[in-house]
Parts: sequence; C-alpha cells; structure tokens
Amino acid sequence: NTHTRFGLMEGKQAPAGMSLEDIDEQEAAMNREVMGLDIANELSGELDINMAEIDFSEVDDDLKKFQEDEIVKDALQRGVDLGNYARQIESQLRGTEKDSVGDYMKNSTDVADLHLSIKSCDSVLERMEHMLTKFQDDLGKVSSEIKHLQDKSMTMRVKLKNRKTVHKDLDTYVKRIYVSPSLIQSIYEAEIKDQYISNLQELDEKIQYLNRLGKEGRLDKAAKDMVPLCQRAQVKAVSRIRDFLLKKIYLLKKPQTNIQIKQNLLLRFKYLYIFCRKHAPTTAEEIQTVVMEL
Repeated sequence: NTHTRFGLMEGKQAPAGMSLEDIDEQEAAMNREVMGLDIANELSGELDINMAEIDFSEVDDDLKKFQEDEIVKDALQRGVDLGNYARQIESQLRGTEKDSVGDYMKNSTDVADLHLSIKSCDSVLERMEHMLTKFQDDLGKVSSEIKHLQDKSMTMRVKLKNRKTVHKDLDTYVKRIYVSPSLIQSIYEAEIKDQYISNLQELDEKIQYLNRLGKEGRLDKAAKDMVPLCQRAQVKAVSRIRDFLLKKIYLLKKPQTNIQIKQNLLLRFKYLYIFCRKHAPTTAEEIQTVVMEL
C-alpha cells in the first residue's frame, strides 16, 4: 500500500516501533473525530434552539405535584437523599416482590385447588341456572294450564248451574203435566172419601195447566200425550161423582134424617160439586136441582 500519512511519502518506511496497521488505526480514529465534529457543526447550524420558546409549565406542574406528595415532602423535611431513598424503596419493592413470588409458589397448590374449585362451582352454578330456567319454563306452562283449567272449570260451573236451573224447571213442568198410573187408578176405582177428593184436586190442577198451555200454544209432545188421559179421567170422575152425590142425596130425603147430618154431608163433599161445575156444568145443575128438592 502507498502511505501518505504522518509525513510518509511513497516509498518511505514507517516510524520505528509502529507498524503500518497501527498507523491505519490512528488515521481511522482521527478521521472519525473529524467526521463527528463536522456532523456536530452541521447539526448546530441546522438546529436554531431558542430557549424562550420552550414551555416549562408542564415541568412546573409535575414538580409541584411531586413536592405535594406526603412521602416526598416528609423525606425532604428530614433531609433524606431522594436518590438513595428511591433506591431503598426499589430494593424493598424487589424484596417484597420476591417474597410475594415465594409465597405464591408455596401456596401454588392451594391456588390451583381453589381455581379448580371455582371452575367446579361455576359448572354447578351453570347447571343450576339451566335447571332453574327449565323449571321457570315449566312453571310458566303449568300456570298456563292452571288458567286454562280455571276457565274450563268456570265454564263447567256455569253450565252446571244452567242445567240445574233447567232440571228444576223441567222437573216442575213434568210434575205438573204427568198423570201417574196410580192417580188414574184412584180416579177410576178408589172409594170416594177424603183421599179421593185429594186425588181429584190433583187431577183438576193438571187439567187446568194443560188447558192453559193449549191456549198459549205451548203444548209439546209430552203434554199432548197427557191430554187424552186427563180427559178420560175427567169424564170418569164426573160420572162417579154424579152417581155418588145423587145416591147420598136420595138417602137424605128420608123424613127421619136430621138436617144437621144433611148439611155436614153436603159440606164434606162440597169439592165434588165444585169439580162438576168446572168440567161438567150440566151435571152440576142436575145435582143442584136434586139438592133443592130436599
């Protein structure tokens, strides 16, 4: 290589005790220093720093907050070196952190068990929540069914009430139009006494009720079936009453008969005559004529 540094010309030897490599290293160091000075001059030329333009308000705020801190204020009053105090605090923090890590490592098994227990509890709570949600849905369905049953029960209660009312009215209606075989037999065959008069009154009520239904045009099939039975029983009753009363009246024509006895007999069978006047006026007039001859 050709060297022109440190006064060395081409073809000359390096100074005693220095090799060409040492000369190169010194030259490189000098070049770096020169280059650094050039960069610094260039930057100082490019950066025109104006101290008046720097805003120190934020720094003042931070310093104010720093001074208002109780721990820092106490340290400053006691003349504590904040640098040493900070290093002491940092050392204590590191010690505490180390102890905390040690405690955690000692209790890691318990912590792991606690974590597993928490996960297990979360799983149980999740299942319980699912069960409660399902139970709530079931309660909603049951509530809906209960309401449906209540509405149905109310409807059935109204229907039952209506049926009872209809049954009561129907029972009364049937009793008023129905002519039982025992009543017919009594009218036809029973001896004319007090019981016969009661049966005759019952027959009279049925005849009058059927006549009223006929006038109002409300005779149904059942009522129409009873009309012929009542008419035949009525004719039979009038016939028997005529024969019975005429026979009794003729017996009273005897001269020895007491007038009081005659009056009691006529009063006792008074309803028989009334029945004839309602349903057989001609027969009633005949009986009345005979009585007048007493």
